[in-house]
Amino acid sequence: MSELEQLPLLSATPEGWAELVCANFDAFLLDHACCERKAAASALSLIARHADQPLLVETMVTLAREELEHFGQVHRLLLKRGLRLGPDDKDVYVNQLLTAVRTQPNERLLDRILVSSLIEARSCERFYLLSRKLDHEPELQAFYRGLYKSEAGHYMLGDSVDIIS
Repeated sequence: MSELEQLPLLSATPEGWAELVCANFDAFLLDHACCERKAAASALSLIARHADQPLLVETMVTLAREELEHFGQVHRLLLKRGLRLGPDDKDVYVNQLLTAVRTQPNERLLDRILVSSLIEARSCERFYLLSRKLDHEPELQAFYRGLYKSEAGHYMLGDSVDIIS
């Protein structure tokens, strides 16, 4: 079984996605920075809402730190390319997934963790695909290969739903 086949995704990213990203890499980097920042903010939001659950808090602290570090790394890439962050756009993909989140507190927490895991799994897949297309830019290729491995750990947080007490 290949590394990508282990991901809990029902469908693969469309063929040609990585080529489109490479053709407009600056726009991708700007979006990527916003996504990493939002992932850190989401982990912090779960901490604020569920401060009474120590295992969840510890797990989300670790995740928030890693996501914030990724944001910093992408931000430095932006600056290196002469780009500056602008305001965040709404993420249609994430907002669509969040429509399935239930409203009761325990179910809402579980669903938010599962949605986050799904987003991380998709990121894992896409960073893997992108790293394979960036052979002409070894620094970026290594960066996205490292992110792919990190996101693989993040998506598995959904397997740890027993952190919800």
